Amino acid sequence: MKQDFFSKVFIMGMFEDLAFPIEEKVKKEYEQEKALRHQQKINRINALSMTREICIGLFLKKLIKKALWF
Repeated sequence: MKQDFFSKVFIMGMFEDLAFPIEEKVKKEYEQEKALRHQQKINRINALSMTREICIGLFLKKLIKKALWF
């Protein structure tokens, strides 16, 4: 039970580290294009799913560059 909890915390932390620069870029692009009706956001569910796939490549298959440049 503890292992599942800590693995989820690790994945969420890694997800936030990888998603933050992208989210900031999307916010800057929105500020430049004020004609858009709604504020733009990243798809967090999809990003979390991609983070899990990246972790498999990083830790199990030891494909660091290929896992990060997906």
